[in-house]
Amino acid sequence: MSDDLHALEAWAGALLAKLQPAQRRAINHKVAIDLRRSQAQRIKAQQAPDGTAYPARKRRKEFKGKNGRIKRQKAAMFAKIRTAKHLK
Repeated sequence: MSDDLHALEAWAGALLAKLQPAQRRAINHKVAIDLRRSQAQRIKAQQAPDGTAYPARKRRKEFKGKNGRIKRQKAAMFAKIRTAKHLK
């Protein structure tokens, strides 16, 4: 895999070296947007980078003597991290 990565890096590096700085910046921007989008989708699907599911959250202990009923919504983990602000 290391050889494949080095070959890809050499190939992409040669292509990027031929581009103007503005074109290189535009390509980097597009790659970054695509990468952020794919990472956000992976986080939303609750999957680790290796494809396994996140472990289930621990259930909170119910407090004795509480009056009334507390409604809890199932909240997805890392909801805020999926935003573009946090995926830099």
